[in-house]
Amino acid sequence: MMKDNFKKVGFGIVGLGGRAKSLASVVTTHKEGYVAHICDLKKEVVERFKAHLSEEEKELVHTSQDYSKVLSDNAVDAVIIATPDGMHAKMAIQAFDANKHVFLEKPVGINLEENHDILHKAVDSGKIFQVGYQGRCLPFFKAIKQIIDQGNDGVLGRPLFVQANELYYGGYHYFRSWWRLRKNIGGIMYQKISHDFDYLYWLFGEPERISCFGSNIEFREGNAPKGSSAKLCRDCPPEEWCQYHVKDDDSLSRKTDHCVYNSKHDIVDNTQTLIQFQNGLVVCLGMHFFPSKAQNGRTIKISGSKADLFGKINEEVIQIDPRFDRSANQNQSFVYKIPKAKYKVVYDLIDDFIHGINTNTRVEPSVKSAYWSTIMVAAAQIAMDSKKVVELAELTSKYPFPG
Repeated sequence: MMKDNFKKVGFGIVGLGGRAKSLASVVTTHKEGYVAHICDLKKEVVERFKAHLSEEEKELVHTSQDYSKVLSDNAVDAVIIATPDGMHAKMAIQAFDANKHVFLEKPVGINLEENHDILHKAVDSGKIFQVGYQGRCLPFFKAIKQIIDQGNDGVLGRPLFVQANELYYGGYHYFRSWWRLRKNIGGIMYQKISHDFDYLYWLFGEPERISCFGSNIEFREGNAPKGSSAKLCRDCPPEEWCQYHVKDDDSLSRKTDHCVYNSKHDIVDNTQTLIQFQNGLVVCLGMHFFPSKAQNGRTIKISGSKADLFGKINEEVIQIDPRFDRSANQNQSFVYKIPKAKYKVVYDLIDDFIHGINTNTRVEPSVKSAYWSTIMVAAAQIAMDSKKVVELAELTSKYPFPG
């Protein structure tokens, strides 16, 4: 709740895509925040974004197509950076240099050097820094965290084995626009499963070593239906249209109708990552972009010293099966029904961020969470590229934790 001596935090939002809209909707309904400045490279995108604001908000908001104007705007206390991944490092560092607090959409950077520079600048600046790892705000993962934290006194006991999966039905869209090239995102794991690495660190602590395998087995040349060779959907004859055919969104600054099969791309569409944590626990994290709609979503299986846990995020339930239940029908099993979130998932992040600014207190996920999740995803990418096991100590010695 806002106190009398707290000023409303003015937010500058840069990169006005779908993610920015979701974050802005939270800011505009928060008693302690307001949208002070919106910025995007395309004027029509800025105007369309502004049109969704209330009349009162339109009176207050400044608009531009130049990021430097956001940083020089005295009404802006904090910057939300929701631009393409490859722009994060430069823009975050510039924001800290301009004495702004920073809410940075994931991933932090797209390589270890960028991550190092951003996190050290965040610490040196003394400003509040938060990363948009919304996975840990989901009621599903909050419930699992509570179960794990009960340790031997809880129903699960000590975690002994973990299999987590991110099966993304909509993953084909990564092959349509700027995501399809590693130079723009560092690798698809940075973009898609940095959330997963974050919640695994949150649940199980610091990792020790990582291996990873991946490939592009589906979305590649030769797999296009009917032998189509078009690079863009607009150039594909109707008789060769496939399930992924789309029209270009000409309101955006980049083409969005690249053929998911034939366009130039160098990202993978499936990975399997093995993570060994410092207590010996081994976690397998799987990801792929070609599930059925029915199987879309995240799942997690944890075998503990006292029970097995299985949950599917879309079903909002967690099943517990006691390890030593030898009854004919396993009648000691039970199901947790996960309560629905009262607000948008990102509300918790923005609320904590604003509170941190107004009280000058650290928020989570912040520097430490960002450090370990980015080290983990970088290690997985290195392991996949090199086909070798990566010892985390080698990376942490070269890129030490700031502060």
